[in-house]
Amino acid sequence: TDALDISLITALSWQDIDFTDVTQEYMSNINCQTVEDETHRWQIVKVDANRVIQGYVEDTQIDFKLIGYTMGTDPLFFNTPLDVTPTTEEEWTNADVSAFVDADADGVILFILSTRDDDRDYGVREIGNSFSTITTDLENRSSTMYVEGIDDNDQFEVYHEDYDDVKFYLVGQPKGSVVYYSDDLAVADPANGSFQEIDADTYSVPAVANGLILRVTSTGDDRISGIRRGDSTDTWTPDVGGDTHIQAAIGINDSNVWDEYIEDAEVDVTIAAYTRTVANKG
Repeated sequence: TDALDISLITALSWQDIDFTDVTQEYMSNINCQTVEDETHRWQIVKVDANRVIQGYVEDTQIDFKLIGYTMGTDPLFFNTPLDVTPTTEEEWTNADVSAFVDADADGVILFILSTRDDDRDYGVREIGNSFSTITTDLENRSSTMYVEGIDDNDQFEVYHEDYDDVKFYLVGQPKGSVVYYSDDLAVADPANGSFQEIDADTYSVPAVANGLILRVTSTGDDRISGIRRGDSTDTWTPDVGGDTHIQAAIGINDSNVWDEYIEDAEVDVTIAAYTRTVANKG
């Protein structure tokens, strides 16, 4: 309900956070992990057998918060994430993960990385999804999370400006624990300037849902935005960078409620998917 503070007290080196595996190659260049001033991002990370991950910060002004965890074998995470970046540039193209995911996988968890000093437009969508925005960025030398559904051929669609500048890594594969909407559900803007309660029932999210995957977009300048589980007292209100978009994973309470804060109408929030508990397949 209230996120746990797991911030580091040591800067400029990788440190264990006791509860992903040791540093993997896809995170080896810490210069590609910039967090813009007063912004936030989400990431889903694999833990090792001792429930340990690692974190690196340049300065302890960067905070890490634990907002949830997965259980059992769904999603199933890869020990070393796989580069699945399509080579085609500046057009929507299929990303094929059939060589990597299991037959019962229905989605992907992605780690998306900018490797250069320029902002780059990007997009991710399901096959057949009408999402077509290609003018929102991944900021220079930053990273973000994406959870997306795949079709019967184990494919989804990607847009990126430059193959060398934006990389898509396959972190995990959901197998029923995430339910994806073919087209995102637009969330009506709440009152500006404070956390407001939003009822997922309004958008026909079923009672079995225990969390949401939201897409948050700033259509103008940097804009303050925050989301939290219903009943939470968390108060972080960092920015979403101007003309960027991110995905965020958030819990909903037993009444299907979450709280949202937006600075003004230049912040758009849509529901991309919801999470649910599934029986352990192990």
